[in-house]
Amino acid sequence: MLLISFKDACDASVLDPNATVGVFYCDGHYANEAAVRARCPHARLYAITVFGQTGKDVFACDCETGDLTVAQAETWVVEQLRLGVSPVCVYACRDRWLNQGLLAGLAKYSSRIRRWDADYDGVAAVPTWADAEQYADGTADLDVARSDFFAAATPAPAPVHWWSAELQVSVPAGSTGTLHFHGSVNLEDGGWTAAGLPGVPHWLGPGGGHWRIRGLQLDAPPLGS
Repeated sequence: MLLISFKDACDASVLDPNATVGVFYCDGHYANEAAVRARCPHARLYAITVFGQTGKDVFACDCETGDLTVAQAETWVVEQLRLGVSPVCVYACRDRWLNQGLLAGLAKYSSRIRRWDADYDGVAAVPTWADAEQYADGTADLDVARSDFFAAATPAPAPVHWWSAELQVSVPAGSTGTLHFHGSVNLEDGGWTAAGLPGVPHWLGPGGGHWRIRGLQLDAPPLGS
């Protein structure tokens, strides 16, 4: 059986910056998407919810004490499947899987779901009934999974940030000027979308003009403030 290895952690600074795959918490006290993305820029990242957030961008739910109950995890699986998410993954400790009814309750979904077990025995092996095993904890938790664990799953897309920037107007003969606008940039391809232009610009000189968008520093204050 071919296996893959990966790490997960609340503190993103302990993760491997060269990782090609990873997970992050998309909600809850330890939500850490931005930190994991910054630490692992080359990784395909998959979201874990502790509150039962649903949607095609959420890969797994965390079913353990303080997070989702067994019943809530089963409800989450039903909703994810209804939304067409595939595969759907549930993370839980060995006791919940085998002694609290989680494995039996999800058996009817067969290969439509991924079963991620946590059992800190220090052995990098996946039980026959599971798809992944978190086998050691510490500064970073260590995981091993079947080679198709993330196959067909959709990585969480990089978030789009909104901020102020400049629109520079230039013409063949005439003046140049600056207007303020709000827009968004796709962090994956660098493409900009402008929105909320403040009226119709006017400039001197013949021939018309064109927009040229130039972004400011990410945390720069809004222009004109």
